[in-house]
Amino acid sequence: MMAWEIKHIFDGDYGCEELQPGEKAKVSVTLVNEKGETKVLSVEDQWLLDKNLSEGSIWPEQTAFIKGASSACPRQKIE
Repeated sequence: MMAWEIKHIFDGDYGCEELQPGEKAKVSVTLVNEKGETKVLSVEDQWLLDKNLSEGSIWPEQTAFIKGASSACPRQKIE
């Protein structure tokens, strides 16, 4: 299985738009693998904090990203 490293975390919220009731703050995460391939996904900021993930961390194997999805899905494996 190929490892994905968190290369960049971008918080695009500049305070211009308010979150809707119940909506959680999200950040864009850029992942890169050893082949130089990249993926960009949007995940809840608190999820990253709860998992102690930051730039340079390896993306958890048990967590996948689904093509076209906007958030991480913790029940699938990375392809």
